[in-house]
This record gives sequence, C-alpha cells and structure tokens, in this order.
Amino acid sequence: MDGMADPARGAAPALENGRYVFRMGELEFEVNPALGGRITRFSLGGTNVLTGPEVVAQGQGTLPNMYGSTFWTSPQSVWSWPPETALDSDPLPSTLDGDVLSLVSQAGATTGYGVQKRFALDAARGRVLIEYVLQNHSGTQAAAPWEVSRVPKEGLVLFAAASPASAASTLESQMIDGIAWIDVQRGPATDSKLFQDGSEGWLAYVYRDLVFIKVFDDVAPADQASGEAEIEIFVNGSFDYVEVEQQGPYALLPVGGAASWRVAWLLRRKPEGIAATLGNAALAAWVRQQVAAAR
Repeated sequence: MDGMADPARGAAPALENGRYVFRMGELEFEVNPALGGRITRFSLGGTNVLTGPEVVAQGQGTLPNMYGSTFWTSPQSVWSWPPETALDSDPLPSTLDGDVLSLVSQAGATTGYGVQKRFALDAARGRVLIEYVLQNHSGTQAAAPWEVSRVPKEGLVLFAAASPASAASTLESQMIDGIAWIDVQRGPATDSKLFQDGSEGWLAYVYRDLVFIKVFDDVAPADQASGEAEIEIFVNGSFDYVEVEQQGPYALLPVGGAASWRVAWLLRRKPEGIAATLGNAALAAWVRQQVAAAR
C-alpha cells in the first residue's frame, strides 16, 4: 500500500485546544498528543465514528480511558493488562514536518518496544494515511503492531476472510460468499471477542449511513502473533463500545531496529440504495470498490 511518500496529500493539521485536527471537506481527523497520540475523532458531516470518554465515564477496571483509537504491541500475553502506558496513553512529543504529524513514544516498560506514529491526509484519494514505526529499544521477544479502534455498539462489521473464526472466539461471524459479517448488537451480553484471519487487507464498520474502512497489507497466518489473529473484534458487555482491531506482521526486530506498518483510513457515506443489512452482497461489493480506489 502506498504510504507517507504519496505526493497528493492534503493540508497540515491545525493545533486546537492541544489537539491536532486534520480537515478535508466534511471530514475531520483528530489526534491527541497528551493521550498517547490517540485518534479521538474521525467524523464526516459532524458524526464521529469513534467513541468518546463519556462512554466509559464511570470507569472500567484499571483503565477508564477506553475510547478512541490507540496502538499496542501484540501478543497481549507479553504485557497482560493494562496496556503499556508508554504506547497507549502517556503524553507524546509531537512535530510537524510540512503536512505530516509525527509523535514518538518511549519504550514500553515490559516489552522494550516503542512506536513512532505519523499521520497525513491524501486529498487525491480521500484517505488518512497512518504509519506506525515499531521500534525495538531493548526487547527480547517478537512483536506485531496492533491498532485498536473503538466504535459504538451498533451496526455491522465486515471483512474478507478465507476461513472461519478460530476456536478461541467467543464472538461469532457469519461467513457469506467469502465475507465475514458481524452484527454487533447480536453479540453476547458479556464481553466477547472474535479472532479471524482476513484475506484481502481491509476491515469495514458500518455505522448508520457512514462506513469506516481500514486498508492495510494482508498478513499470512504464519506471520501473525501467537494466540492472536490478523482481525480481532471485541464487543464490550458492559459499556457501549466495540473494538475494531487489526494486526500487522509478527517479528523479532534486532535491538535498535524498526519496522514500518501502514494503514489507510476511509470514511464514506453509504449510498442510499444499499441497505446496511447482514450479508448484503451489494454492500460488500461497494466496500471493495472503495478499498480498490484507495490503495
């Protein structure tokens, strides 16, 4: 997938109330450097598809900031819980290089890995470009990059898949013509999670009349972290959010080494004539068209 070197980028972000806000027509994309470089807004026409702090205002266990989109390393078994604050929530220094926003974390206390996050707009293809550069400061174990995006607990999730969900899943997907579908409101009343291998390098979430699509390079099963999966969907049983997650290649970097992982975000208004219903082939075909145009 084309990355940060794309020549058709949009405007640089504006610094507003301590947050960087990218704008492209009706689209807004906001990054909070004070909270680990977390993405706190991805909106079109004023509707944010990411959840905010009000969703977990009463707190959730040891970490009451479960909102927006963040970055972790995989597998979770290395750091258990809560996430390493160096990557997830500590304030990050930020710099602007033209229209590219860059933030750099310290190394996680357990893993020894840090991350550089880079964000830019691509006006020509209507996408947000994200690059996560995983950096091994002192780690002795392999790691994979992991993007965790929290969205409201309604709507549909869909992605291309060549095989069913793994046996470790407590959340089911329905396979129809090579597409895995999840109606998140039909999930169990308790916390539940799906682990499944994607096959085309995209993941979509349908929220009312909007469709949030992530585009990335497909990862073969042999290159995925142990006990994890390329695509993971977590439905929280107590709070109004779902985690739409994807992971990159699992590798042991040499100390001092780094590896880039690129993701593109799209936010589109769904055509009125295409119903947001589970298994709708027209919806899957339209999403694939958006992915192909954005690559």
